[in-house]
Amino acid sequence: MKWLTKHKLIIKDEFLPKRGFGDGRLAVARKSVMDYKKLVGISETLVDLAFYYVEIGVQYTNTYGDIDEPFYNSMESMFAQAMKWMKQLNVESQFQQRAAKICHDTDDIGWGFHDGLCETYSDYFGD
Repeated sequence: MKWLTKHKLIIKDEFLPKRGFGDGRLAVARKSVMDYKKLVGISETLVDLAFYYVEIGVQYTNTYGDIDEPFYNSMESMFAQAMKWMKQLNVESQFQQRAAKICHDTDDIGWGFHDGLCETYSDYFGD
């Protein structure tokens, strides 16, 4: 659990630090997820971290306004990866509500971000 907390802090500090503005470097935040995967393999905590990455990205956007297409592509890609790992582990019931909330929280965000996330959600849950 110590590793999960450390990697969540890396992601949070990159986008929404306690003080000042986050740098929003996708490479740093995404690397944290991949480094964690190397430590623990595909696990429920990895799914948790991948969803956390997207949740923080959504908060970042809702705090600072629209970002850019590469940012949203990265978020959509991580969301799809989290869904894939979730399905692989057969833990859909643990994460369905959280994935639905991510889609809901992106309703007013541009660049087709909301549509892309909801399409991925629908692919896994059919809603």
